Amino acid sequence: MDLSSDDQTKMYFYENRLQTFVGWPFEEGCICTPQNMAKAGFIHTPSDNSPDIAQCFFCLKELEGWEPEDDPEKEHKTHSPTCDFILLKKTVDSLTVEEFLKLQKERQKFIIVSMSLLTTCQPTFIYIELYTIVQLHIHIQENKSLSCRIHNF
Repeated sequence: MDLSSDDQTKMYFYENRLQTFVGWPFEEGCICTPQNMAKAGFIHTPSDNSPDIAQCFFCLKELEGWEPEDDPEKEHKTHSPTCDFILLKKTVDSLTVEEFLKLQKERQKFIIVSMSLLTTCQPTFIYIELYTIVQLHIHIQENKSLSCRIHNF
C-alpha cells in the first residue's frame, strides 16, 4: 500500500495539500500563499460564502478570514498549539516508522475529539482510520520496513 495515494494519509505530503489550493484568493505578494499554507499543514476547504477557509489536515483546526500578511505557520501555532504536525521538526519522508506511527496515533486523537463534537457520530470513519493504522502495523511486522511506503511517488 502506497501511503501517498491512500486517502487516509495522503495529506501528510506537501504536494497533495498544495493541490487543494485551487482558487485560493492570496497569491503573489502575500505571505499566506498556497505554498506557505500547504507547508503549514493546511488544506483549502472553501465554501460558497468563504473562499478562504483552510483546515489543518492533522488537527482539523479550521481558520478563515485570512489577510495577505498572515503567516500560516504562526497562525497555526497560535490557534492550535498542540498540533503535532505543525510542531514537527522533520519532513514526513525522514520519519522513522515509530515516529510516524506515534504521529498517526496523535492524529487519531484529534479525529476522535472532532467526531465527538458532531451531533451524530460516524463510527465507520473512525474504523477506517484505525484500520489504516492496523494495516501499517501489519506491513511493518511483515517487512520490517516502511521506508518505501512513506515516500510520495
